[in-house]
Formats: sequence, structure tokens, C-alpha cells
Amino acid sequence: MYTYKNFTGSIPQIIKHFQLDVKPKTVYNRLQAGMCLENAIEIPVTRNKLYTYKGFSGNVPAILKQFKCEIKIKTVYDRLAKGMSIEDAIEQPLRYNRIHG
Repeated sequence: MYTYKNFTGSIPQIIKHFQLDVKPKTVYNRLQAGMCLENAIEIPVTRNKLYTYKGFSGNVPAILKQFKCEIKIKTVYDRLAKGMSIEDAIEQPLRYNRIHG
């Protein structure tokens, strides 16, 4: 049982009670990843969202395919979740951790 905004119930009950646009599995996965309940419920799901990139509108997989981008989809989603624009999420170079010995 979870409590969200003074309502106690299971994740599916909370979602139904507040008419939220998130799947229970998404919330459970986010909780397992260490998110607090409020963030797990309230952070928008970006996977089905449409973006416009260089004049092309589509979801992230469609944009990456259209422009033959080599960046991993997960990297783009992670960057979008951190608040980056679609342009920055795709175009910002990857940073590699190097071990100097």
C-alpha cells in the first residue's frame, strides 16, 4: 500500500483515483530504480511524446531513424527526462569515463 496526496491504495488504485496517465508498471519500475513515489507518478512519460527536430515531427525512435542518428534511444530518453531539449538530447556529445593508470 502506498499513500499519495492523502489517498492510500495500491499503485493501480492511486492511478485510477487520480485519473493519471501513467502505467502501473512504469511506476513500479521507477520505484525499483530508487525514485520517490511522487516523482515516479508525476514525471511525464516521454516515450510516446512527439517532438519536432529539424522540421521533422515524430517520436524519438522515428526521429533517430529519419536522421540516421547513432546515439542510443535510452540515452536520448534519459537526457529528455533530465530536462534537455530534443536537439541537445540528440546532438550533445557522449562523455566517456576514462581510467588513467
